[in-house]
Amino acid sequence: MKKIIIGISAMLLLTGCNSKEEYQSNINKGLEAVAEDNFGKAEALFEIALEAKPKEESAKAYLEQVVYIQEAANAQEENNISDAIQALDKAISLKNGSKVISSKAETQKEEIQVLQENNDKFQVLLGEAKSLTKASKYEESIQKLDNLLAQDLTNFPTIRDEAEKLKEENNSAAKQKQEAEIAKQQEEAKIAAQKKAQAEKKAYDPYEWNPGVQAKFEQSMIDNEYVDSIDTIRYEQSGIYNNQGHYEVYGEFDGQEFRIVQVNVKTGDYHG
Repeated sequence: MKKIIIGISAMLLLTGCNSKEEYQSNINKGLEAVAEDNFGKAEALFEIALEAKPKEESAKAYLEQVVYIQEAANAQEENNISDAIQALDKAISLKNGSKVISSKAETQKEEIQVLQENNDKFQVLLGEAKSLTKASKYEESIQKLDNLLAQDLTNFPTIRDEAEKLKEENNSAAKQKQEAEIAKQQEEAKIAAQKKAQAEKKAYDPYEWNPGVQAKFEQSMIDNEYVDSIDTIRYEQSGIYNNQGHYEVYGEFDGQEFRIVQVNVKTGDYHG
């Protein structure tokens, strides 16, 4: 009877040793998986360890930590940054947790915070570029977008794609605006040239009498008895010489019209 009791005790002791070794082995492997950022594998190994020692608080904490870290990863994929940080904070502060796992969680939290800061910064740049585009300030918007696209946007594909699309739209709009401005300038130059020509033509008419010349000439026609009356004088354009107009002058004398002289409207000189 004594031998049987000793045998049972030995079996229980051996089973306990095997259970302890299995537990510790899986805990160690789980921590190694954490070091490799393989949290799914770590979760499975900590669950196996708990099967060997269901009441072990540290194993429960390790398991919870890696679950929180995976929850944070899922939240980050869904762009729910606040939930991701909350999950990581739980992993960091969990009682009886592993310092190794906590350190991993802290590193991930820092990385997420940096990503969030960059996301906010890039969104501000993109927003400014959109506002400039809306105000038709295409060149200024393109400068903002070039600044944005010069950043590392590997983790921000949506922002990168939106910025590239907006830049392309800006380039097209800027080209159209430039073409419209050129056409407007050409039209304005054409109108200005026409106005200038009209003004110059109005300012100087080669057939327009210089002040006082016509009256003096017509009085001379009366004084020289070339015509009966000023009212009978008739003018026909004869030609322009040295940019000065000349008229053929006709008038009535004794009731008949005769060609009298040719007169320079600028000087009043005439000859018959």
